Amino acid sequence: MHPFALLLTLLLLAPALQAQTPGCALGNATADLAANNVRARLYNTGGLFWKGGGPVYNVPKVPEGQPITPNSIFAAGIWMGGKVGGEVRMVAADYSQWELWPGPLGTDGKPPADCTPYDRIFTVSMADIAAYDAGMLPTADLRDWPWQWGAPVVDGDGVPNNYNLAGGDRPEVLGDETHWWVMNDAANLHASTGTPPLHMEVRVSAFAADGLTALSNTTFYRYRLTYRGTAPLDSAYFSFWADPDLGNATDDYVGSDTLLDMGFVYNSDGFDEGTDGYGNVPPALGITVLQGVRPMGSRQMGVFFNYDIGGLDNPRDNTSDWYNFIRGRWQDGRPVVACGDGHNPAGLACAAPAQPTTFMWPGDPVTGQFWSERNADGTGTLRPTGDRKFLVSTGPFSMQPGQTEEVAFAIVWARGNSHLDSVRRLREDTRTVRALWEQGLNNLPPVAAPAVAPRLLSPASGAQQQPAVVTLHWEGIESASRYDLRLRAAALDTTLAVSGTQYTADLAALGVPAGTMVLWGVRGRTSGGVGPWSGTGMFTTTGATLATTVGGFSDFLTVANSAGPLDPPEYAAF
Repeated sequence: MHPFALLLTLLLLAPALQAQTPGCALGNATADLAANNVRARLYNTGGLFWKGGGPVYNVPKVPEGQPITPNSIFAAGIWMGGKVGGEVRMVAADYSQWELWPGPLGTDGKPPADCTPYDRIFTVSMADIAAYDAGMLPTADLRDWPWQWGAPVVDGDGVPNNYNLAGGDRPEVLGDETHWWVMNDAANLHASTGTPPLHMEVRVSAFAADGLTALSNTTFYRYRLTYRGTAPLDSAYFSFWADPDLGNATDDYVGSDTLLDMGFVYNSDGFDEGTDGYGNVPPALGITVLQGVRPMGSRQMGVFFNYDIGGLDNPRDNTSDWYNFIRGRWQDGRPVVACGDGHNPAGLACAAPAQPTTFMWPGDPVTGQFWSERNADGTGTLRPTGDRKFLVSTGPFSMQPGQTEEVAFAIVWARGNSHLDSVRRLREDTRTVRALWEQGLNNLPPVAAPAVAPRLLSPASGAQQQPAVVTLHWEGIESASRYDLRLRAAALDTTLAVSGTQYTADLAALGVPAGTMVLWGVRGRTSGGVGPWSGTGMFTTTGATLATTVGGFSDFLTVANSAGPLDPPEYAAF
């Protein structure tokens, strides 16, 4: 999280709005991408997940109405830059003064006279289409799909360049749910980067799908770029910037994986502290380039800039910092070097000469091999932890006036058996996601419901004197995308959707009195259905006497209740 988030909210947003008054106003449209285990808040400003309020990139997704925490990303956004006639032009979105506005550009590169009609995010799901095909009325977004603004259409009536819903045309829905909007960078002043506009039109498809665990914890972002400038654009880069805040923002590390074209963030130790933290076994999160601009192809690079590297944190307004960062250089124009903090390795006896690179910390934090934040000098020196930010870039490339190109990214979240095993699992899941992307994410077949039940691991059934905040663990099922966890106590009977194979329950917050017997069980879930319940686990938060579980999740032996021991015991149904 930005350390001056409150200051940004109160002080920077007002000047930003004032700076935008000569042309279009900043877009106000918002929507939640929540088709799977992720809740990602979308905006049509070029920024994602945060717009001066609480961040929303929530994994695992909490039910509606509950506090949206923990979050894995504080803020994100797209940055683009290149040269026109030797002059640098940039557009960027980070914490304020976002430099993209609603609406397409004309062939002359001019924005709409009024951006207000374009201030909208359209949302269509496969379920919306199925309901319409079954005879129900279309949703407003299905009915009004803005094909005339460039929203992609799957032709069903044999007539190109139209949208005839009744005749068989359908919106292009990727995965299970797609959100679409259009922006441009020419409708107002560039108050952050301080350059003339690129005259770039950006059409966005943000989408998600449920199914395999890897897919259920992933969101996708496809950007179709149409260059409306009057002279060639060269030396250009497209970047996805993120301030990841993996739960607690103060104890993170980052790295890059050159084989997966990915930048990633992971917790520096096995426990993520604080009310906004993930607790035991923190996850890892990566941003991978699925498709880069031709002819360069899908390659990434990253500069990671941190508050603990003096003078090298966020780019300064109206400076060359922005363009330096997206092309893999520090604010002062120096290249990244593979040692220490990547900028000034003086004082570190690096195991190998510090070579220039555009890949920051590409070593393996799991094995400790090569340069990473867990091995800053080749001899195992750990870097200080902190609040990390990073860019994942594709480039360089060039574009001619009127040319359209496409880039795509995926954000993948994974949780293993430890904070470092989460990195291993992230790589494994990213490989799965990339393979699914290559196959196409339209009409993926459902994954069959789990055939087996999870096995409960801890607390052991019959455990006594458990703390008020207790972590429940179970053995995972490979096909399950998430789990249903059922908790029952004196005045509690609730079922929660959980990602991964553990859940930390605050029993006091759930209204469970001390000394109460708590029963729990788990079943796996896929896009094809739910599997069988596990056996029933039982524990108390004090020393009440318990007996061993009898039967499966549907029945159990009650040996005590809030009034005390039962003699003889009673059978009950969950």
